[in-house]
Amino acid sequence: MLKLRYELYEKVVSKVNDTKKNIDDEITLEAKLLYKQENFPFLDQVNKAATPQGSEYHKFFLDNNINYAFVPEFYSHQLRINDDKLYLDAERYIAVRQKVSLEGVLRSLIKDAFEIDYTVSYKGDDLLKMSPGKKGTVLLILFLQISSSEYPILIDQPEDNLDNRTIYELLCRMIKEKKKERQIIIVSHNANLVVATDTENIIVANQEGQTTQDEAGRYRFEYINGSLEHTRELDRGNKAILQKQGIKEHVCDILEGGNQAFKQRERKYAIK
Repeated sequence: MLKLRYELYEKVVSKVNDTKKNIDDEITLEAKLLYKQENFPFLDQVNKAATPQGSEYHKFFLDNNINYAFVPEFYSHQLRINDDKLYLDAERYIAVRQKVSLEGVLRSLIKDAFEIDYTVSYKGDDLLKMSPGKKGTVLLILFLQISSSEYPILIDQPEDNLDNRTIYELLCRMIKEKKKERQIIIVSHNANLVVATDTENIIVANQEGQTTQDEAGRYRFEYINGSLEHTRELDRGNKAILQKQGIKEHVCDILEGGNQAFKQRERKYAIK
């Protein structure tokens, strides 16, 4: 049973590490099998002073650390206790403390002290040291890359707590790749996510009470949709806020602060 447990843990670790091939080149997922010696009571039952050097105990615990390569061999023996010695066969033994029974040793040996340690990193940065926004984005990408599901993905404001550079380099690239395989629906206030991902269909929403009474529509919530290429100059004679201009103009107003704000930033950046 102990040998089987070890082998099952090893299979999980191997399977996780094999998924590296299906993950983004800059994201690393790694699993390691750890043995929590503080949870392994067998250590307290061994009489180390009476155990000869070179015995199975020293092979099992090499420099006070578990020797994983020896675990299957150690667990494969038919163990017995006689004269305060745990025998693996007629000659090989581990000395145990007085009044330690075979039942006590077996209970200690079968206690599950294994633990799988997972490490996720992006461009060498450990996941645990990232900001909440970046951490969530990396985990989202990891989930999407590993998942084989085909149902649509709904993401609510993935840009929260992220700078625009990370959004453009990490999120936009991932979305453009994954939308070839699955439909992706995003609620966002970030221009990079709407424009740089080559969005096929943009839905602009308006809520009653967020605009003047003249601009309000017939319903509490109203929507208009279309591609970014849908353009129509502002019609000041049209009171309905959604119908007074095209999709591109709505995107510029909501996400860029309007045409004048965009042109002012463009002049300040002086990018050629």
